[in-house]
Order: sequence, then structure tokens, then C-alpha cells
Amino acid sequence: MQSAFGIVITALSAMAPIAQAADSNVKVLMRDKLTAAHGLLDALATEDYSKLEHFAGMLHDLSKATTWSKRDSPDFQFYSKSFQTAAAYVKDQAKAHNLEGITVGYVRVSLECVQCHKFVRGQTPKH
Repeated sequence: MQSAFGIVITALSAMAPIAQAADSNVKVLMRDKLTAAHGLLDALATEDYSKLEHFAGMLHDLSKATTWSKRDSPDFQFYSKSFQTAAAYVKDQAKAHNLEGITVGYVRVSLECVQCHKFVRGQTPKH
């Protein structure tokens, strides 16, 4: 008969690959978000409204990925929703061809990134 300790160790070791896969998925998503943010800045600099819509939509959609569900604390959800709102604002401003609005939205997206990352690293008080 296996001891309780042995059962716990077995269960924990079985969970390790799952946790590593989830962390890997988060890294891929974060890399994709960074790529989209770079694309957004490039499109802003060149006034390419269709690319602005595309990259803002991409940022919005990536922030809704199910991989984030492991971080479903109310505080993380607050930062995530703020980011989604900022990305949606950029997309709306791109549809309206409002360069100043897009610029303000890009700054908001950047600020939301920084605030959320500070929160995740434990450096920011909760909202």
C-alpha cells in the first residue's frame, strides 16, 4: 500500500508537466501580444488604418485567451479588462481614422501592459 506521502509526490510530479505547458503557453501568448504591439506601433507611425485595426483586434483577442484563466483573480481580471478596453478603443479609433485617438489609445494599451506586469510581479498595489 502506497503511503499518503507517496501519493502526494506522485500527484505533484504528474502535475509538473501541466504547469510547464501552461507557462509555455503564456510565454507564447505574451510573445504574440508583443509582436502585435510592435505591429500596432509600426502601423501608427505609417498611418496604416487597416493594420491598426488588425493589430488592435489581435491584442484584444489575445487578452481573452483561455490560457489566462489560471490567473482569474479579481485583480488580474481588472487589469485584463482595462487592457481589453484600451485595445478596443484603438480599434474603434482606427475605424474612424482618428490618428490622435489612436495615439492616445496606444499609450493606454502600453500603460495597461506595464501596470499588469507590475501587478503580476507583485510590485503594484492592487487597483
